[in-house]
Amino acid sequence: MQRPHGFGVLAKVLTLLGISALGGILTAAPWRMPLLSDSYVLPLGEVVTRWARFAAVLLYCSASFLCAYALWRVRPYALHAYYAFIASLGLCFMVWLFLVHAGAWQWSDVLFFGLQGFGAYFGWRVIQRASGPAASAL
Repeated sequence: MQRPHGFGVLAKVLTLLGISALGGILTAAPWRMPLLSDSYVLPLGEVVTRWARFAAVLLYCSASFLCAYALWRVRPYALHAYYAFIASLGLCFMVWLFLVHAGAWQWSDVLFFGLQGFGAYFGWRVIQRASGPAASAL
């Protein structure tokens, strides 16, 4: 079966995101060096924050690889894998915002999340268009 337009590019981008998340797993490993943040900044303590961050990045990495595989092989669950990827991305953002990132919102945060949402929307459009009416009925 021929890959729909945009699936290959999106699969490659998700693979690169998964590879970069592997680096995050190695640096976020709870048994490694302590976090660079001050301990008074972390609301749940350093140990809980490290494990929550590790779990969120592990979920993000596995979801990005699963979605990339589903897109590359044009599997019927590609749209649901993309939903799982977006959910894991949101969870990773929430863990970062509420457990690690201290301080007030800055314009760079708003710009970063806006660009991520923009990219997620267009990725969804590519998959939704190729999935057809059968996927929207689910």
